[in-house]
Amino acid sequence: MRAVAHLDVKVTEGTNTPVEKASFVSEAMKLLRSVLGTGLNPVTYVVIHEVPAGAWGWDGLTKAHHAQIANAA
Repeated sequence: MRAVAHLDVKVTEGTNTPVEKASFVSEAMKLLRSVLGTGLNPVTYVVIHEVPAGAWGWDGLTKAHHAQIANAA
């Protein structure tokens, strides 16, 4: 029986180039294979969701607000 995985990742929209995202997908598959073994089904998905900075955050502030604070400093 072959293992199948689905890795779902969120990043801030516009912060990574297409080349960086392609590299992440490739490296994530290598990591999954190293953990789950060579029997990992090739139909294993790595999905990158780009989320606007104003749509998520931490410590009660959006990422966009944190960026504004950092830029003002």
